[in-house]
Amino acid sequence: MSAAPPSAVAAPATQDAPENSVLRARRLGLYARHEPVVLLRRDSPVCRSEGLSPHAQVLLCAGGREVYAILDQIDGDIIAPDEAGLSEAAWTLLGVAPGDPIVARHAPPLASLASLRRRIYGMRLDQEALDGIVADVAASRYTDLHLAAFLTATSALPFDEAETLGLTRAMTAVGDRLSWSAPIVMDKHCVGGLPGNRTTPIVVAIVAAAGLIMPKTSSRAITSPAGTADTMETLAPVDLSAERLRQVVEAEGGCVAWGGAMRLSPADDIFIRVERVLDVDTEGQLIASVLSKKIAAGATHVVIDLPVGPTAKVRNEEAALRLAQRFGYVADQCGLKIVCVTTDGAQPVGRGIGPALEALDILAVLQTVPDDLYEAARIDGLGHIAIWWRIILPLCRPVTAICAVFTFIGTWNDFLGPLIYLHSDESATLAVALNGFKNQYGGLEDVHLLMALSVLTMIPCIVLFIAAQKTFVEGLARGAVKG
Repeated sequence: MSAAPPSAVAAPATQDAPENSVLRARRLGLYARHEPVVLLRRDSPVCRSEGLSPHAQVLLCAGGREVYAILDQIDGDIIAPDEAGLSEAAWTLLGVAPGDPIVARHAPPLASLASLRRRIYGMRLDQEALDGIVADVAASRYTDLHLAAFLTATSALPFDEAETLGLTRAMTAVGDRLSWSAPIVMDKHCVGGLPGNRTTPIVVAIVAAAGLIMPKTSSRAITSPAGTADTMETLAPVDLSAERLRQVVEAEGGCVAWGGAMRLSPADDIFIRVERVLDVDTEGQLIASVLSKKIAAGATHVVIDLPVGPTAKVRNEEAALRLAQRFGYVADQCGLKIVCVTTDGAQPVGRGIGPALEALDILAVLQTVPDDLYEAARIDGLGHIAIWWRIILPLCRPVTAICAVFTFIGTWNDFLGPLIYLHSDESATLAVALNGFKNQYGGLEDVHLLMALSVLTMIPCIVLFIAAQKTFVEGLARGAVKG
């Protein structure tokens, strides 16, 4: 039997349940976002015997798995009285086939809800309470109402440093963690809230080109038109598994992937789903969300970008300094090296807003030399010659290589020029010498020698192409990109 999905845990066998609580599974093709939903007839024996009411939370058990689902009741013949209509989320989590037996009963009370109620009434939570809440969230035992209550309570009375640290540790503990053999693993995050701020793919490309490791997991949009994962998805797939992420990083040194496709801090993705609807992103939740993902991804050194502006998440320098201090405290307690940098968030960063247009901005930066790079080089004390030698020439290497290859091949195979300007057989090029095998009537003599000399003529071109193949192909690909 395959392992249970992350939010489905072991359950009692259906054969041990009372006969009147067993239903037959039916797939309805109902998409209720990420929330598991079960539809039962109002006259269903289970609803009568268990006393189930509409929108109650029920526990579904099948094949050794259990799922907490929201109950909706209907009349009519859409489903039979002994059937349980499952939404796509519930169907996937239970892993059942049509007609499989399902046990439905009242969901047992969650002990962590007591901690949630304490937080609603303004009481602080310790590590044990946060562990219980996050574990139930990651196991999909909390409904959207529970999640909204938790996020609202932590917005009205924001997390203090101890709670933020506890939430970070709890969110890290419930998911998987990646490990890398490199002593330094880089990562970067922008707190967002600013349209067009897609610096992450550019930074990942630069860091990977410098020979460092950067497995970057990014989120989708919360309070801006597009998140980093949304923009990157227009260029390459971002729904990568942990194994595929590791393969890409080992091959290229860096990668940008959507964190929701992996079990790295899975509770964070559930919180983000509700935060997007409420349009809230509190400081404590923000810090725990960012750092739990970085720790789970195996990062050792992290840079945090804090855009400051009237419409950004961070509105002034004082708030940025306070947020940077809180980031530093939690990161230090978790063993991360972190640097927070404030940037100008007074206006959108790029020219485009939205995934496709922001992707074009990224390509424009990576394929050209921006003015900011010149200014940074001048600040570092470089002159015009040093800038050309250390910055421009390395960036032009692919184009220079392809021009050199084509120039060499064109010159090597040139026939008309040497034929006009060279008047002795001793100084004739190979292209001219090949023509000497023709007789006075235009026929060929000594064909075997002609073939041998033809092979010798091609060898320098083949050797040059093999030596410069990577740069040659890179130059062709770079020149073929439009936009």
